[in-house]
Amino acid sequence: MACTRRGPDIIQNGSDKSDMTSQVVNQFSIPLDVYSFIEKHNIAEDIKNQIKTFFNQHAMYAFNAITSDYCQVSNEWIFANLLDQNDLSGKDIYLYGHGWVGLALNKFLKSQNIEIISFIDDYKSGDRVLTFDDFKQNAPSNSVVIIANYKCSDAFKMYKKLNEIDDITIIDLIQC
Repeated sequence: MACTRRGPDIIQNGSDKSDMTSQVVNQFSIPLDVYSFIEKHNIAEDIKNQIKTFFNQHAMYAFNAITSDYCQVSNEWIFANLLDQNDLSGKDIYLYGHGWVGLALNKFLKSQNIEIISFIDDYKSGDRVLTFDDFKQNAPSNSVVIIANYKCSDAFKMYKKLNEIDDITIIDLIQC
């Protein structure tokens, strides 16, 4: 029996909202059943390890997002340092990354009368966007590739791939 606006009423599904004891049991039975299942099957350590892995991955994702966001607000300063530290005049320039950083860097370079040859991207395609494999097969000697990404883990993967190619200069924004 449950209380409704019209007074006590019997609910079809057998749940009695006026019985606090059965409501508590109903609300907490799933966690208790799950806990019993975990103990019965002796999988607590596996679950604990999975949770640790999840939290570690989340921490890395959060760290990358925080540092990337921080760098984004410093774009102009980082891009200016890029030009101060590197002579890009007369070079075949490629931007590795066609995301927001790559697009912002391309816009900045254009404002400095520096044109890129193309973007390189592992996930995007389109006009003036090469896959890494296409770039690797046709990379002109003495090309400059700027890694346009502030996420350390992504930049590291890009570095590893670019190191397979001889006679190119690799620049990343993280060091600028």
